[in-house]
Amino acid sequence: FQSDNIPTREKIIENLYARYNMKGLIPKEAFLFLPYTKRVVSMIFFDAREVFASLLSCPTINQDENFLFHGRNGAPFVEPSRSSNLGDIDTGRCYRRTYEALVRNPEEDIIFPCVSAMDKTHIDSAGHMQMEPFTVSNGLLHHAVRSRPSAMRILGYINHSTPAHKPDESIDSETYRKEFNNTDHLPEGTSIASGALKPKSGVTWATYTLNEFHLQIGFILEASGFLALQRNGFRWMLQYMGKTYPCVLHPYIPFIVGDTEGHDRLCGHYTARFSKVKQLCRACECPTDKTGYSQAKYSHRKPSVIDRLVNGGKLKQLQLMSQNYLLSGFTDVRFGLHNNRGIFGACPGEMLHLISLGWFKYCLEAFSDQAGKPGTVPVKKYDSLCATIGQRLARQSDRDVPRTNFRKGFSSGANLMGHEFTGCLLVKLFALHTTQFRRIFPERKEAENPRLKVLRNSNHVSDWILVVSSLLQWHQWMKQSVIPKLQVARSHLAVQWLMRRVAAVSPRQKKMGTNTIKTHLVLHLREDMLDHGVPQNVNSAYAESAHIPLAKDTARKTQRRTSTFTKQAAHRYVENLVISLASSDIVSDNLKKSTPTAMACPPAVGSLTGRGFFITSSCDDASIPIFHWDRKSPNDDIKKDFLEPYVMAYLLKDLVPCMPNSKLKCSTEFKSADGDSYRAHPNIYNGHPWNDKAMVKWENITHPLPAFIHAFIDLRDVPHRGIKAVSGKKYRPGMYAVVHSYAAVVDDLIETPNTMIGRYTITREECSQLPKLYVIPVDTIDSQTIGIQDVGGSSGVDEEHLFLIRRMADWPASWDSIIADEYRSSKTREPSPEPQYDGTHVDEDTLEAELPLQPSPTVSRAKKPLGKRKKRRW
Repeated sequence: FQSDNIPTREKIIENLYARYNMKGLIPKEAFLFLPYTKRVVSMIFFDAREVFASLLSCPTINQDENFLFHGRNGAPFVEPSRSSNLGDIDTGRCYRRTYEALVRNPEEDIIFPCVSAMDKTHIDSAGHMQMEPFTVSNGLLHHAVRSRPSAMRILGYINHSTPAHKPDESIDSETYRKEFNNTDHLPEGTSIASGALKPKSGVTWATYTLNEFHLQIGFILEASGFLALQRNGFRWMLQYMGKTYPCVLHPYIPFIVGDTEGHDRLCGHYTARFSKVKQLCRACECPTDKTGYSQAKYSHRKPSVIDRLVNGGKLKQLQLMSQNYLLSGFTDVRFGLHNNRGIFGACPGEMLHLISLGWFKYCLEAFSDQAGKPGTVPVKKYDSLCATIGQRLARQSDRDVPRTNFRKGFSSGANLMGHEFTGCLLVKLFALHTTQFRRIFPERKEAENPRLKVLRNSNHVSDWILVVSSLLQWHQWMKQSVIPKLQVARSHLAVQWLMRRVAAVSPRQKKMGTNTIKTHLVLHLREDMLDHGVPQNVNSAYAESAHIPLAKDTARKTQRRTSTFTKQAAHRYVENLVISLASSDIVSDNLKKSTPTAMACPPAVGSLTGRGFFITSSCDDASIPIFHWDRKSPNDDIKKDFLEPYVMAYLLKDLVPCMPNSKLKCSTEFKSADGDSYRAHPNIYNGHPWNDKAMVKWENITHPLPAFIHAFIDLRDVPHRGIKAVSGKKYRPGMYAVVHSYAAVVDDLIETPNTMIGRYTITREECSQLPKLYVIPVDTIDSQTIGIQDVGGSSGVDEEHLFLIRRMADWPASWDSIIADEYRSSKTREPSPEPQYDGTHVDEDTLEAELPLQPSPTVSRAKKPLGKRKKRRW
């Protein structure tokens, strides 16, 4: 190692700045005077030109396969296609109509979506230090790429360091108005926030602090140069497909990712949610008492209307609309040009807070209220039942299934993270099918009235099963990467049906009942999807995950002083960024030096992996099977039978005599061609067996049936003509699985597309209680599944098992069937007397006329002719 002249860390960082041309990305500091709290705050921001240059030149993300350009084999200057499917943001109305308005020279102009995100996070556990970065991502990249923390850049920070207390209670309003414009005492170089409203009587102090929040947003957008770049565009040499294209990029903000409360603050809407608030929704003018209605449709909010009321000082009208006396910091920002809704249309609802932390949480709370008070005997038994089911479901190979192991239950839904609610509902769905659940909540004669919403009514429990299944299917449907536009256009009918079912089965008893903002905002999901693509594009899960690398990790390496930690964290952020670029540069250099090797193509039918073993007969007694591992392990117990005795006896009797040297080669794992793994390990993870279940396709049976996998057999070395077993069955060279199967208790259960849990019994040998064994080719294994024995049910021959008959990948198709049923029934349903939209809402007929959609195979609808459309110019 070098012992002298070692460069310091500061010198290395400075050299890296010069090497990667990132000196311009060093954060800037300016002091801003906020007139309401009479304080000067430090504003940390970045140069927007350098931010965009860093986004567009980063080698780790700007690769040809990551771009959304439609002309992949040619120039990127291609008009977005009018596809019949919704996918990334380039398939929505926002992208397409903004392109029509801004692209004047198709051979030079390119629109540049700046996907933004704002969300406040706490740095310390006491909440004294907070950070709220304003981030932007390159919207020309796929969602999977631009959602990475490395693909996000910070434009500036909102200052939350100094508490915003009211100056002095003794000063009357007239004196405060006079001192409002007094800025003689400000230090030199301090900027004065522009666009501040004059104080008025009757305005709360929280409204003034919200104004200062928007003043900081406006300052960041102006001082960073973002507004200037969006007004004039900027030139860039775009590298694509090995060529350089000189172009002019036109930035705009399609939407801002955030949570429900953060979106309300951005829109200037009331964040308080109680019955005296006139309107809870920030997107439309729906009254509070009609927020929970499934067919509530009202006029959209528009910035022009709100700004006119604010400039005129109409506090009463603003209060009736639940809007703050606020001049928005996004007044001069260019949003998508598909409508005139401005910031109100750029804050769409998203799955994490509306569905996972909204509907799913309400569902668990309502179920807990119906089960009884916390701590009662039925609730404790129900939690114990869910813990048992979750533990049994945990040992399975289907990695698409969410977490199910909750050792203490989850009846209250408290202390759960957003991604954990899906697993809770899945365990709850299994629990509703068990016999033990019926014992915890037995039938009562007085509960036969369907109006009595108690868990002791079998009809009510069936309704709960339908609601939980529909919620899971709806959530998985929205997580798809591609959804047909026709299904999206009709999806509001299924959402309205689900709202009515949830209100009938699980009425929320707390606070305002079903009149909540999270209940209502799902009615706007359809138009948000048509504007911005699939819901995954606007989901805030990735933005909240980015808090750790962008805010928390950088803030840990500071002095933790409230007045300076934002500036120090900003410097650490840029240093981490340039270090990561240097690290990726070294990795790419090493990859270039290494000799490329050809990737082996996976076999068409999969492969046997895991640990090998073989079964043979004993030397002393040919009727005694012997189990041998291919390789020994210290954890192996020689005295223990690693397969069920009846399984080894079956293989010894039927297949071992036909094998060379009387040895049957087996394996513990099979990996299919599509990447699914199936394990049948007799001794794994501390001696506990791991046996997967799978759906198997059988001859002369329409639907697959579940099967229990005991082992995998390797018969690839047998002669080409095959071998004939003792039982007379002939086996070709290949891979096989030893399984026992299950028979459905109700044969036509799978015909119902929304049914997710099936009840099955083991297929047993005649005159015996042992399961009937089959040796099947591995290509008959259809898919993975999970299942458990019915908790509390009968044992022995009559024991029943519960299986998930549809994987998560098949749940969206079940929701499509609900959409189709509701669409057909809507043709005969009487129109609702509730108010409708004022024309800003695009109805289904207009949508189908505008988009090149194919008519439904069951219902044929005539399309209206497409009229002349006037181009919108910026």
